[in-house]
Amino acid sequence: MKNFFETILVAFGMFSRVPVPQVEWNEKNRKYSMLAFPMVGLVLGLCWFLIASLGRQFGLPSFLTGALLTALPVLVVGGIHLDGYADTVDALSSHGDKAKKLEIMKDPHVGSFAVIHLVIYFLLWFAACTVLAEKSAEVWLLAGMTFVLSRSLSGLAVATFPMAKDTGLAKSFADEADKKTVRGGLIAVLVVLVLLFMAMDIVDRRFPAGFFAVVGAGAVFFWYRYIAQKHFEGINGDLAGWFLCKCEVWMLVAVLFTGSLYSGRHEAAKAYAEAAGTKLSDLRVCEDAASFLTDDSSPERLGQIANELAANYDIILYTEVGSGLVPVDEKERTAREAAGRLSILLADEADEVYRVFCGIAKKLK
Repeated sequence: MKNFFETILVAFGMFSRVPVPQVEWNEKNRKYSMLAFPMVGLVLGLCWFLIASLGRQFGLPSFLTGALLTALPVLVVGGIHLDGYADTVDALSSHGDKAKKLEIMKDPHVGSFAVIHLVIYFLLWFAACTVLAEKSAEVWLLAGMTFVLSRSLSGLAVATFPMAKDTGLAKSFADEADKKTVRGGLIAVLVVLVLLFMAMDIVDRRFPAGFFAVVGAGAVFFWYRYIAQKHFEGINGDLAGWFLCKCEVWMLVAVLFTGSLYSGRHEAAKAYAEAAGTKLSDLRVCEDAASFLTDDSSPERLGQIANELAANYDIILYTEVGSGLVPVDEKERTAREAAGRLSILLADEADEVYRVFCGIAKKLK
């Protein structure tokens, strides 16, 4: 039992900034330390979900919540993975041979290519997190789970892939690990995670965000293997950090692109239909009224759209556009204004109006 807790403390002490009691590293507590690596992702994911929830609870602007979510991985984990990402970008950008690239990775200075890629990385993270702040709790949960999945794959790579050099942190963890047990344990964790991601898709089968997040993670994992073997003939600590950054950002993008309607509206509509003594499949359902908007946003055209939707559908689902920043682009502002006015017209036509948040339907009319 003592070695079990020490193993967890070693993982948190090495791969996070979470304050934990210091323990002396030895062969026993490092033997299974990679198995505890996903726990670091679990803590990070829980913090991620908490920040997103508090941002919504206190009505913070989406850009402020997005900034906090962007900074959170650095605050909880530290810069160890970003350091590896920067070193790997500089090495790959040199187009030198293996020895040259490994030499660049040892250089403590940050090159221009690393700076450029880090700026792009954080801009992408901030944009994605700002969008995420306006999504539902289901999307937040999926995004938080990606941190566990990425670290499970990273640990599996250390226990499976060849090493690029005979020294370094990744090499020492790989050498001292019980690879068979670590691989088996991490594969079991991955199976459970995949099932959880698939279970999230049951919430709304039309938008399999969990499936695409898993596919994205798998694609980056095999790309990681290809890049490592081609350029370095194996992996090291810097490449592990590079993979973690790549994997997490692409999983987040996958969740946002395919889970945009995870607000629980479809389930609320289904419950409403069942309460009325019928099935949702027997009703005429408009999945997204915003898709009927055109460049013509005149009051006459919006009124026509509202009348047509009211006449042709029993239930109309609509995405709220009132949260977030006002777009800078005039065309986007016009589109947002048209979407808002159409929602007013639809609400006026409707017999009942419900707002769904976190899967809970609140009757407005």
